[in-house]
Amino acid sequence: MSKAEDKNAARRAASREKILSAATTLFARKGIAGTGVQEIADMADLSVGMLYRHFKTKEDIFSALAEKSIADMKIFNEVLEKDIPPAVLLRALAAGNIEQLKNDDKVGLFPKLFARVLDENPPSLSHTKPALLELNETSMNAIVRLIERGQADGSFRQGCAKAMAHLFQATVLGLSVWKPGNEDRFVAPTPEMLTAFLLKDEYNVYEDEMES
Repeated sequence: MSKAEDKNAARRAASREKILSAATTLFARKGIAGTGVQEIADMADLSVGMLYRHFKTKEDIFSALAEKSIADMKIFNEVLEKDIPPAVLLRALAAGNIEQLKNDDKVGLFPKLFARVLDENPPSLSHTKPALLELNETSMNAIVRLIERGQADGSFRQGCAKAMAHLFQATVLGLSVWKPGNEDRFVAPTPEMLTAFLLKDEYNVYEDEMES
């Protein structure tokens, strides 16, 4: 590929990413039906004609976002099943979530986007909803198994693994949804705070944080 072709490919990729980023914001705020193609183009700082070079319809844009979410969830599920000590894996998972929470200004939009799919369920995207629901359930089951493995090796606290998995996920999602509307007041917890109710050796992380 020539340098000119490389530049053109890079420009196309950049334009596509701008469209997807703008659509993520608008779909999460207004839903698919409530968002117009012109709005997406305006937020992406592109012409409608340029948008149509990448996507034929706004449903195609949403399908691209859903495909990315599905791919990310598959990777997440594969990581959870790796042969790594459960406590090590949980700490890495918590650290990654907190890092994303601090640095990704769109992290809170994806739960809202997911909710929009469930609420609207347009016929043109009927294949997307079952796939997302199935992967979401797979992710939850993988976290439950991770907790059960940790309980078996003695590194996790005992209790209902499913309830503990739901609490962990709800905390992560809640933080991501809370942050965008409270940016000036938001203080991210440490990864240790996120895992304290699960790991046996993290009793005093809240007190330690106050003393530091």
